Parts: sequence; structure tokens; C-alpha cells
Amino acid sequence: MKERKFRKKPDLGELKRKAAAFREKWKSGNQSNSGKFDWRKYVRVRYLGIVCLAVLPAAVAVWLAGEGERRRGEEASSRIAESESLRVIKESESIRAWKENMIASVAGSVEESIAESEAEAGRGPELTEEQAELLTGIADALSDGQMEACARMMEERGDELAEIFYDVMGGQDYLYRDGVLYTELEGSGLVLRKSSLAFYGDFAHGRPDGTVTALQAIDLDYPRYDYAVGTWHDGAMYGYGTVGYSYYEGSGQDNQMVRREGLFLDNLMYGEILYETANAQGETGTWNITALNGILVLDDRWMLDKAGEFYQLRSNESDGHAYVIPADSAEEVRFQNLLLWE
Repeated sequence: MKERKFRKKPDLGELKRKAAAFREKWKSGNQSNSGKFDWRKYVRVRYLGIVCLAVLPAAVAVWLAGEGERRRGEEASSRIAESESLRVIKESESIRAWKENMIASVAGSVEESIAESEAEAGRGPELTEEQAELLTGIADALSDGQMEACARMMEERGDELAEIFYDVMGGQDYLYRDGVLYTELEGSGLVLRKSSLAFYGDFAHGRPDGTVTALQAIDLDYPRYDYAVGTWHDGAMYGYGTVGYSYYEGSGQDNQMVRREGLFLDNLMYGEILYETANAQGETGTWNITALNGILVLDDRWMLDKAGEFYQLRSNESDGHAYVIPADSAEEVRFQNLLLWE
């Protein structure tokens, strides 16, 4: 069994002496100059401490509230500044867009004015409504391939065409398009070379160049038209095309219609040609002929008669029709475009 240990009983007298010594020491530090204990100072210090303890939380709360208000103000100012910056940016973009639109509008107006001035400068004589209607009808007929209708119109209204060509146009070349005569032969349109000769299609550098139809209306003993349709370059037929003529109201000749179709080089045909005719009875015949520089190539299909005066070639239909040419003119140029620009 362990021995129990008891605390030593405190010495009360010792404790009293220590307390008295502490009081004396404290009093000596809080006495006034007179050596007496300054109870007022003691009270003021105690009161100040109590007041500080009471006021400090409120002061801290006020400071925190002010700090929060300051931060909120800074945030609000920042948002206002940002909004103002965005507003300025948007206004700048709007001003820039407005300037760009104004510049584009002014540039467009200037271009339109230049184009109008150029158009006005390139315009020819003024046409009456009836004259413009006549030229439009001819252009539309040629555009649609209605050559007989075009020839009839040109023959029936020949006096009006003569007035347009000689009086209004002064015998000069003008390009007609959409009711207006232009001095420059550029682009698509109709050009009168004579009152009876019209070219319709594409033009460049003042000449037919592209897809072009030429038609001449002739009224001698019987009304007829000659035509040339195909690809043109620098005023002459180059490439694939068709040339021929047609008496559209009959004639006293055997052939009422002749058509030659094939390749052209500077208005002359070469290579294989499809040659077609039609007589007054409506009977047609076709031949496959070879030409070089517009001259017939006589191959072994051609037969010379016994007298040696004519060459003949039976038609593809073998129905008694034959293409006959004089032997002494066999080497003449006969396959060509006769509606020349020059």
C-alpha cells in the first residue's frame, strides 16, 4: 500500500505579507507627485478601458461598413467605366459603319454618274418609238431563228429601214440594243450594214465576233433572203456554220432553197459539207460533199458525162436527183459565205 502524501498547509502569515508587499509596490507606482494614491487617475484609466472595450466593436463595425461601402462604390465605378467604354466602343463602331456606308454610297453614286456619262457619250442618234419597235422586231426574229419572218418584215417596211439607215444613222454603223443606238460595236445587239442587210449577235472591236446571224432581204423578181449563221471572228466566219438562201414565196427556178452546212475558215468552207436543196414541189435532196478552201474536191463518186461537160453526184436519197456542175468551172470557189462584213 502506497504512502499518501498531503499538501503542506499554507502559511497565512506569509500570504498576508506578500499581499501587503504587492499593494505597497502598486501604490508606489500609482501615487501622484505628492506621494498620495491618485484615485481619480485610477478611475479615469479604468473608465477609459471600459469605454474602449465598449466602443471598439462598434468602431470596427463602422469601419467594416465603410470599407464595404467603399468597395461597392469602387465596383460600381468600375462597372460604370466599363459600360461607358462599351458605349464609346459601340458609338465608334456605329460611326465607322456610318462612314463606310457613306463612302460606299458616294462611291456608288460616282460610279453610276461615270457610267451614265460614258453611256451618254457612247450613244448615237435618237430613235422614234416606231423606229425602235421595228429594230426590236428584227432583232427578236433573228434571235429566235425566224429568218423568213425577219425577211418579210424587212421587205414590207423597207422604206422605214432606209430612213433609219440613211437619214437617222447617216449610213454609219451603230449597235442597237434595248431601244438605243450605240456608237461602239461592243457586246450583243443588232447592226444594220445596209437597209436590207442586218447582223445580229456578238460584237467585239467593232466587228462580228462570236455567235452571229447575218441576213439580207432581196426582192428582185421574187422575194428571197440570204443568210449566214454560225461562229464568227474578227468579222469573218470561223468554225461551224450554215449559209444559204430561200425564196419564201416561190420562184421560177428549180431550187427554192439551198443550204450548205459545215466548217468555215475565213468565210471559206473546208472538209465535209452537207449540201441540201428543195424545189418548188417541196422535194428535198441532200449530198455529202468535200471542199478545200471553198473549192469542190472531186472524188471517185463524181461522174463526168460522155461529152465531158458536166460532173454530177447522185443525192443521198438516190431518187433521181443529182448535183450537177460544169466541168470548166469545177475549180471555182462556190462554198463560202457571201454576206461579208467588209
